[in-house]
Amino acid sequence: MINPRLILVHIKGKRFPVKKKRHERFTVQFKNRGTEHCSVVEWLKLNTMIETVKEPILPHLLNLLEKNGCSGKYLDSVRKQMNMIVELISYLSMARIPKETNIEDWKSSLEKNDRIMMENLFYLFDTTVFYDLGEKIRRRYEIGPIHVL
Repeated sequence: MINPRLILVHIKGKRFPVKKKRHERFTVQFKNRGTEHCSVVEWLKLNTMIETVKEPILPHLLNLLEKNGCSGKYLDSVRKQMNMIVELISYLSMARIPKETNIEDWKSSLEKNDRIMMENLFYLFDTTVFYDLGEKIRRRYEIGPIHVL
């Protein structure tokens, strides 16, 4: 949702770029490039150029909604929800939840104030907005196909 869908890594001296593995860190994918005198991070800084070809899915979908005439009020709501999703993902990634732990068990183990904060961060998906958007898209498609590049 928030990772770019396509990143190309241009490496000095190589004719063609390397496609970055979407859910893998640069340092993991290119770990064999480091030496005892140069860390992978240093090697990446000195020898590569990163090109983001396809943006993450959430901004991409927002752009499609804007191009196809969704209202400003609705788009503001979508932006707010996107920010909430990013905030939640950021918090969860820093929380270092053990892999074996269920998220609900983890939340219940938190102190009261932390648990309340976590509950406020969780985004509850409202299906009425989902179905409303689907209906708008269906009606728009009846007028004529939407051409998206």
